[in-house]
Amino acid sequence: MTVRIIEGDALAVLRTLPSESVQCVVTSPPYFQLRDYGVEGQIGLEPTPVAFIAALMGVFDEIRRVLRTDGVCFVNLGDSYAGSGKGPTGHNGSGNQEQRQGFVGAPQQRGGAIRPKTSNGFGTLGATSLRAFNGIPAKSLMLIPERFALAMLDTGWIARSRIAWCKRSAMPESVRDRPTSAWEHIWMFSKSRTYYYDADAVRQPMSHGLTPGKNGQRAFSDGFREATGDIHHGFKTGPNPAGANLRNFWLLGPEPSSLEHYAGFPAALPKRCILAGTSEKGACPACGAPWVRSISHPCVACGAPIPQQGKSCMACGYVRDWKNGRQATPEMLGDDWTVGPRVPRFPGGFSNTNTGAGWAPNGV
Repeated sequence: MTVRIIEGDALAVLRTLPSESVQCVVTSPPYFQLRDYGVEGQIGLEPTPVAFIAALMGVFDEIRRVLRTDGVCFVNLGDSYAGSGKGPTGHNGSGNQEQRQGFVGAPQQRGGAIRPKTSNGFGTLGATSLRAFNGIPAKSLMLIPERFALAMLDTGWIARSRIAWCKRSAMPESVRDRPTSAWEHIWMFSKSRTYYYDADAVRQPMSHGLTPGKNGQRAFSDGFREATGDIHHGFKTGPNPAGANLRNFWLLGPEPSSLEHYAGFPAALPKRCILAGTSEKGACPACGAPWVRSISHPCVACGAPIPQQGKSCMACGYVRDWKNGRQATPEMLGDDWTVGPRVPRFPGGFSNTNTGAGWAPNGV
């Protein structure tokens, strides 16, 4: 394996890369108004959320250009509060109170009158000590991740998943009027409806416990159901022995680091994104497409292996609408399966009858 590390301004480096030359992007841009990294023209200290999103989109327009049509993009982006004036200071933190979390005005004059304390510790109703920031009420989340996602949709990206990065050990916050923030957004975007995603590379261990389901079924904890007698329409439908499909809830613990940085994250976070978005086998040297896992299940008529996405058995031509237990109609066997009221499901599906058959350039 050859590794090449390129350092430089993100936008400047992106402009040097060929179009559609990148398979997967994993990034975490600076958050809005939280830190001053001491770099001229840095992203994150724009005066308004609108200007911040516009600066981000300038970068992600280039990311869209260099990303392959079958590529994916993971973006970790946290939120900010309007008007709180709070945030880390010192090394790698914003040392300027005026530029952190939408704070405006001197501490003694945050929007006018200071709330007098009462005997119970609360100020008088109706008074305020914080000023609204750019039309957003003081102390309110500015919903920066959501604003960013909507801007991505407006430029043609497809938002495939909103993942919650939940922290086992969150950064302490001296707040007493709301829960401590302990999770952040990770957005998964694609350029097209079909793209490379290796679900088997990031499967999760699952509980073997069973819970009652409807119609006499037993429901597995990973969402698959097993009918009484372990049979459903003649096929086993137990859980995939390789594990459950990755959830959009990532509970990750901190990792020790010698770096003095407020924005550190566990290596498991980008590793999980890279495993899902790139091929373990690599890419085809001719076309650059990532190799995919070749999965097959036996034909119920003759026993020959059928590719997981195959339309019929190549040995005997047998086709069955597995989901509903009925024979597939001729119109269901056309090239375009998105047309028509029914989509065929074939023997095996995600059952434990599937077997790995190595790697293939086109999924067969």
